[in-house]
Amino acid sequence: MKSYDVLYIGNYTKDMIISPAGTKIVDGGAVNYAAHAAARLGVKVAVVTRLANEDQHVVEKFTQSGIDCYVTYTPQSTLLKLEYATADPDIRTLSVTSVAGSIREADVENLSAQAAVIGSSLRGEVGLDVIRTLKEKNMLVAATCRDLFGSCAGPS
Repeated sequence: MKSYDVLYIGNYTKDMIISPAGTKIVDGGAVNYAAHAAARLGVKVAVVTRLANEDQHVVEKFTQSGIDCYVTYTPQSTLLKLEYATADPDIRTLSVTSVAGSIREADVENLSAQAAVIGSSLRGEVGLDVIRTLKEKNMLVAATCRDLFGSCAGPS
């Protein structure tokens, strides 16, 4: 069983950003950003994620950065469409175009770490079974509010 300082768990997101300046696709997701930041700080990290084969370049970027990537390939990646009608980045519409599915207990059962950070973009992406498995391994587990409850701020 391979051991890490931190496991980052959640789906890669392909973000389609539409603004008055045009449309662009960027690699996104909390797991993507956090794992790269931690690796640059010298932390031994791994990522557990799901994405489409066409997004293999994301796995290659993790590997090039010294990050082990445990990936499940799916028919499509999670695609978030962010539409900015004006130049104000706080005024936007977000929609989900496709979903890569849920991380499963089996995806983490052979991994060990001091801590696990769950950074999912959508409710149901990482279930309680995964969290229980991590806790049974005595890992410190951190998750965003959205991961478990759908929203930190509640309904708007």
